[in-house]
Amino acid sequence: MLSRSIGAVIFGIASDQYGRKWPLMIDLVLLAAFSVSSGFVHNYGQLVGVRFLFGELTPHPLRPSGSDMCLQVLPTVALMA
Repeated sequence: MLSRSIGAVIFGIASDQYGRKWPLMIDLVLLAAFSVSSGFVHNYGQLVGVRFLFGELTPHPLRPSGSDMCLQVLPTVALMA
C-alpha cells in the first residue's frame, strides 16, 4: 500500500507538469514491463522488489486508466457520435 501512495505522488506531479497523456503512457509501459519481469525472479527478495515497483504503477481509482488513454487518442468527432 505504501508503494501505491508513492506512485500516486510521482505520477500526479508528472501529470500536472506534462499533461495526462505521456505520464499515463509511461505508466502503462512500465506496468507491463514489471508485470512480465515478476515471472523471471529467482528469490523472494527480488519478488518483493519487483512487486513494490509494480505497486507504484498500479492504477488508482482517482488516477486515469487505460480507458481514459483510449479516449485521449480518439478524435472528438467519434466521441460525439
